[in-house]
Amino acid sequence: MLIIASLINLFFYNGIVSLLISGVTVIIFALYTAYDNQNLKVMYGQYAGQVDTTGLAVNGALRLYLEAFGLLMAFAVIEGLTLGLLLAVYTGASVMMAFASAASVFGGMALYGVFTKRDLTGMGSILFGMLIGFFKQTYSFMGIAVLVTAFTGFIVQKFFLAQVYALIAGNLIGTLALFGIQILIMTMIGRATFKNPARDISVLILF
Repeated sequence: MLIIASLINLFFYNGIVSLLISGVTVIIFALYTAYDNQNLKVMYGQYAGQVDTTGLAVNGALRLYLEAFGLLMAFAVIEGLTLGLLLAVYTGASVMMAFASAASVFGGMALYGVFTKRDLTGMGSILFGMLIGFFKQTYSFMGIAVLVTAFTGFIVQKFFLAQVYALIAGNLIGTLALFGIQILIMTMIGRATFKNPARDISVLILF
């Protein structure tokens, strides 16, 4: 039983890594395309598609693997186009600094979520309620950034606990891998925007 759980654990982890590489690769390619094409500077039409595709991808990941993978790729293309447009407006140094700081915070919280012995499951509803409260009552980007950082540890632990691996079988492994990588990409990109000069659209990118 332990051997089977270990194999499922390894397969699920490899699925997450491969999908992360695929998604990031598509994002980078689309980002370069958008940045290189000056005709794509009409920005705001991208965000409605980004929000809609994000919701469809998360819901589809729970249903059919192939459809979810296609939606993940579509989401990655739209994210790349969106970030490419930001690079056309803001300096590359500002964008790189935003992503460097975001990557360090995301990596730290992800490791904490994986290796901590503390159960973070109970924090989910509390953090979500606080997030709604911040959006409703304040425009504090720093407060929202702290909440998203806390969400990172909660989400990573939720999808990487060994107890979850032991309950997964068949195509459900790939489906959950898609769902997990979708959330991780959105969390990472959303966290990055809080130190990006483009604060007027950071909330849209977060969602």
